[in-house]
Amino acid sequence: MKFETISDIKKGIVCGGLSGLTWGADTVFLGLLLSMSPFIDTEFFLLIGFIIGAFFHDMSSSIFMIAYMKKKNILKKAIKTIFTKPGIIIVLASIMGGPVGMTGYLMGIKYSGPAYTATFSAIYPAIGAFFAHFLLKEQLSKRAWVGILVGVMGVVGLGYTPINIVDYPDFKIGIFYILLCIIGWSLETVIIAYGMKYGDIEPEVAMFIRQTISFLVYGILIVPLISGQQLVIEIFKSKMIFLIAVVAISGTISYLLWYRSIEMIGAARATVLNITYMVWAIILQVIVFGTKISLNFILFSTLIILGVILVIGNPKEMLKIKNNNLKEAGEC
Repeated sequence: MKFETISDIKKGIVCGGLSGLTWGADTVFLGLLLSMSPFIDTEFFLLIGFIIGAFFHDMSSSIFMIAYMKKKNILKKAIKTIFTKPGIIIVLASIMGGPVGMTGYLMGIKYSGPAYTATFSAIYPAIGAFFAHFLLKEQLSKRAWVGILVGVMGVVGLGYTPINIVDYPDFKIGIFYILLCIIGWSLETVIIAYGMKYGDIEPEVAMFIRQTISFLVYGILIVPLISGQQLVIEIFKSKMIFLIAVVAISGTISYLLWYRSIEMIGAARATVLNITYMVWAIILQVIVFGTKISLNFILFSTLIILGVILVIGNPKEMLKIKNNNLKEAGEC
């Protein structure tokens, strides 16, 4: 964590909150595109269509980052960073979060259904906070831990929809993939934080590496594995690729804000702020598509917001904890 003043902490909190808002927009509009042709025409579209969608999304985001860094004249430096030790750490995070985490999520949907997959995978922020505490030595108060649990309860409640397990005879296989998703997403957060903290990698460079490696792994390994080449060609020939690129702008901004928040206030707090995207996604659906607000949304959204408030706590307290940690490290 690089914050030095209370103002830095507040900036990190704002970045984390805005990352949730922009990811909520990305989720809503990418989901809309994936419900259209040619994605919807694909057999097992929830699996193949979503993976191809993720491939194009990360590819577009990578192209945006290349253009952005070329304008700032740091593209060559960013490419060289990939082959350094800190860069390899970011590459590992890219694989864990993108191909591993997302593929686990989609395979979980295939075998266990979207309701259980969305519900169980929502605990990844709590697992990420656990890893951050023990691997990165991020100190969280008891109140913050309670906040993480309350926030996760809200996310789980918001995403839960009962299903008939009989409809999913390979349910146990799905649980395995959901666990893979949880591990992938939670470790991505921690590894990214480690790479930026100890490798002194800027969020923009980390973002470029993350999205570039992710879409290359999708394109070289996963797309051929699911025989999705034909769908990729169809999308390249259609206007859909331009629509995905437009949506990917929101996703790119979200990741940049999230990485900046991780850098400034730590992986655990930044991730809890980021998962507010579920609330923002529903609010945007209400505004854009006229979706009705349910009592469940009000209840569980309140839990998420309460959890965030508990995790953030008092910026003065965060600064005090950091100074105490530095003092203890100096005495050692």
